[in-house]
This record gives sequence, structure tokens and C-alpha cells, in this order.
Amino acid sequence: MMDSLDEISALSGLAKSAVIVGLGWYLLKRYRPRWAGLAAAVLVVIAARFLLFGNPWAWMFYERQLAPDYLDWRQINIVEHEKNRFLDPPGDLEYLAVGSSQIKSLFALYAERHEDLALCWLPALRPVDYILIQDYIKRLEPGTVLLHLSELDMARRQNLSASTLAPSQGFRSFQIYPQLAEFLDGEENRFAVRDLLVGELLPEYKYRFLFRRMLDKLIGGESSESIRRRRAGDQTIEIAVKIDEFRRNLCQEGIESNILFLIDFLELCRQEEMEVVIVEGQYNPLARTDRLQSLNRIVLERLNSIADRFDHVTFIPKSRTILFGKDDYIDVSHVRKRAGDLYAESLLRDIRSER
Repeated sequence: MMDSLDEISALSGLAKSAVIVGLGWYLLKRYRPRWAGLAAAVLVVIAARFLLFGNPWAWMFYERQLAPDYLDWRQINIVEHEKNRFLDPPGDLEYLAVGSSQIKSLFALYAERHEDLALCWLPALRPVDYILIQDYIKRLEPGTVLLHLSELDMARRQNLSASTLAPSQGFRSFQIYPQLAEFLDGEENRFAVRDLLVGELLPEYKYRFLFRRMLDKLIGGESSESIRRRRAGDQTIEIAVKIDEFRRNLCQEGIESNILFLIDFLELCRQEEMEVVIVEGQYNPLARTDRLQSLNRIVLERLNSIADRFDHVTFIPKSRTILFGKDDYIDVSHVRKRAGDLYAESLLRDIRSER
């Protein structure tokens, strides 16, 4: 769907950068100011940043050379999203499903067959990421954003370590980062916000993993085979271990901050004239406990309240969708492809019937 390079935009960016660097260099050579050395260094940095990050061909190169063998899942998706910024967006996109890898397991097969639905997903995506990746979402101009939310998403403590690769926020930084500062209660989050701030100024720092992994590939670092073996090992961890970790990560204290970030995102969608459908999420029934059921009731109450508050938001409880059984899951939160496909077909049919 999004495989056509916007050559005009890409070449326009190339021409603008060339003009800026060329004009700057000409002026330095002609007038030779005392600060010519510093200015020349700035021009070199501008040119290098454009060559490394400011054009689609650079991201295509990284994707071709490093993905999937030398990057983790979050890095792979960031490279793909950055590349897609230079591609023609699909016209008249009806639905955009936004979320974590769970979204992929639910909607990927449907999206392959239907042009009215696209996916915008990142591994371990949290409500705070809705704000941080808003440029990815707005570029696609969907009519409706689909969110799949439950206590799995809304009752997690804030952990910003996975968000450090978010795209540059520009002037939005003055609004966003003071909000993030409220969650600097742990060393890991403090380091994450530091990395986000440094990455705003130095994209070379944000994307340093590209150079590190390219070097690994050139000098014979960890091989693609060993990385695949390690990933396979991660996927075969006993389900009981994953369930235990999953339960520990959910708590009532995480709900309020996640709700605040969700509300910020819903306000953004209203400004961009995008409808939002929040579908109550599900996870493996084997993971349910009385404590998680209590969290579920709290989250449902908040989501219903939010839907009543915003006229562009619709909430669909899981009782109106296909309910998954334990045999439909391959782990705690990801369903088998066939089960996800049936779910997506039924859900989209139900949404359309009410419009």
C-alpha cells in the first residue's frame, strides 16, 4: 500500500540541503569571517545529517543491510517508519490500527487483503508513545484510529526506556518533556528522558545503534544466525514464566498516568479531525487473576467515561467482539494468525454497520 517513493519530496529535500550547504560555503569562501572554521563545521554537520538521516535512500540502505538480522524488533520498526516518511501515504485511508505487536497479530492478515486498513505499530508501545509517534500517525491521515486497550496497556508502570527512539518532537518538546519529567521516579526513566533530550539535538546519538550494528556486521560481530537463535529462545520461554512476569508488571498506580497520555492523544485526534474507536483488549485467559479482574473493572470504567466525554470517540467492549480462548494464543497477548483474522473481519464489519 505504501510502496511508492515520493520522489518529488525526496529530491526537493536533497536540493534544499545542497543549496543551503553550497550557499553557505560560497559565502565563507568569499567573505572569510573570523568564525569561518566554526561555520564550516556546521555546514559539514548539516550535510552529513542529511546524507545519514534526511533522505529515503539512507533508510532503505539501513533496512536492506541490517534488518532483520542485526536489529531488534523496535529498531526494525523505527527504521521502517523513518523510511515510510518519504513514501506516498495511502489516499483516503479509512482505518489505522495503532498499538503494540499485539495489533499486528490481530490485524496484519486483514490489512494485507484490504486497502482500507493500515497498521502503525511498535513493539511494547505504550500510551505515551501515541504522543511521541504522532507524526507517523498524522502522515497517514486516517479517517478513524483503532486502539485496542485493556489493563494490559493501561495498568503498566511508566517505563520510557523503549521510547528513546521516538522521532524528533521539535518545538513540541517544550510541551511533552515537562510531562515526562513527572515520571522520573526511577533511574531507568531518568536515563531514558536524558537520551530523548540528547537525541533531539543529536540524531547521531539517537540512531547510534545503526552505526554500532553496521560495525558489528563489518567486523564479524554477533552473527545473524546467533541473533535469530536468541530470538527463537525468547519466543519459547515457558508460558507460565511469561504470565508471571506479565502479572507483576500491572498495577493500579500506572493507570492514571496512562489515562492522561491517552486523553492527550484523543485531543490530538480531535484537532486532526480523526475519529477514534477504542476496543476493549484481551489477553490469554490463563493470565487472569482476581487482582487483574479488579484492574480490568477500573480501566473499563475510565475508558467508558472517556468515550462519554469525547464525541469523536467510540468504545466497544469485548463482549461485542469475538472472545479468544486460551488455545487462540501463542503467548500472553499474541493470537494465532487465523484467530486474529477472524477477529479483525468481525470487528470491522461491526464498526461499519453502526456508521
